[in-house]
Amino acid sequence: MATPLVMMDALEKRIYPVIREATTRDHVPYNALLAHHNVPKHTFHSPPRHCIWYELPTTSHKHATVLRDIQGFAAEFSCSSTYRTMARSLMVAVKALNQAQITLRTVSWLSALFGDSGSSQPKVHRPFGVHEKAHLKLATRKKDKVMQTNPGARVEPEFLPEIESHRLVEEALDVIKKYGISHVSEEQRIEMAHQLKHFPLPKADLKELVNMQRVTGRFEDAAQTLAPWGYGDDFNIEQVPPALRSMLERIQASPHFCLGKPRDITLNHRENYFYRLDPHIDPVDDGGNVFILGLLSGTVLTLSPTSRTMHPDQHKAMDPRRVAEVSWLPGKDIDVDLPARTLLHLSGDARYSWCHGIRLGVTHPQIEDYYLGAELPEEARVLGGEQKGEVPLWDWWGNMKNLRRRGPERLSIIFAFSDPE
Repeated sequence: MATPLVMMDALEKRIYPVIREATTRDHVPYNALLAHHNVPKHTFHSPPRHCIWYELPTTSHKHATVLRDIQGFAAEFSCSSTYRTMARSLMVAVKALNQAQITLRTVSWLSALFGDSGSSQPKVHRPFGVHEKAHLKLATRKKDKVMQTNPGARVEPEFLPEIESHRLVEEALDVIKKYGISHVSEEQRIEMAHQLKHFPLPKADLKELVNMQRVTGRFEDAAQTLAPWGYGDDFNIEQVPPALRSMLERIQASPHFCLGKPRDITLNHRENYFYRLDPHIDPVDDGGNVFILGLLSGTVLTLSPTSRTMHPDQHKAMDPRRVAEVSWLPGKDIDVDLPARTLLHLSGDARYSWCHGIRLGVTHPQIEDYYLGAELPEEARVLGGEQKGEVPLWDWWGNMKNLRRRGPERLSIIFAFSDPE
């Protein structure tokens, strides 16, 4: 039987060209990948002589490190059939490494993730990685340990090509025009307008800022017209318009996610820079996987933990102006930076135990107060061109040093899937 070193040496010769080609094609920084596993840096131009399989410790007290590194390394490459082939080769090597105190738990883990049959259907969601590190940040906290506290949020930047987004926006707005209903009651409009008294507008104009048009297959109000695609077990993909269906199928076919059947599509359209979304947890019947795709404008969505003493109703009771400046639970909330066409996936605790919402947004005077006379960043410039009665608003990511200017309108599309049976 080949020794672990010989087996790994053979793997390197066979697999390295695949890694190099794939990481170059997908713009994944190979050196950064190695650094993530504490492996010395190498270039794309010559095979690494101290790659991760060379540096695997073989003593029993290093068992946990070996297990973690093999799992992490294999999971990094779970996004195509080529990578799965490589992972199955790693499983063979892991079996050989059992004589070096690597238990069969590792083999079982890889088998559960990639399968032994070569099936392209992933068995678990992809692990957290560079996209989450680049898009998640703890709100108003100096030491950011968001990767250790991520409750189940995955970010896919530019998931939808820009040219395809135009067709999807046009179709979605037509659907909203046909089936949409205001998701804000008159009582809520009055209450929310009262909370906007710090906006530089006459009181009579504030109520006009509060808006949200919504379409869903889920019953919510006797006045609504249900979307033709239905909801839950009765969801009918044949009734989904073509651009929306194409997007749903793109998500379903992604090797990054382990999904069951679709259960709903919800469309939300907001204007006048007013993206406020009070913290909430989507209904359990939506299923275990919620995807949020933002179009027309980016925003910052915030995940906020709940507990016995902190449930969604208490989040909603907080002063929106204060929340806009410091978040709901400073130091615990997780801000997710979502440029337009970015897909956010919520599963696990992020789906069932954490609220998600969008802060009211900060006005230009609030930004000036934060900077206390210091020079404002370019992102804080007032561009002009706003319509009468509009108030430009900004999101911030982590803190107000990272401002994100909102566009005047935003379309969000929520796709809900069950867990696989």
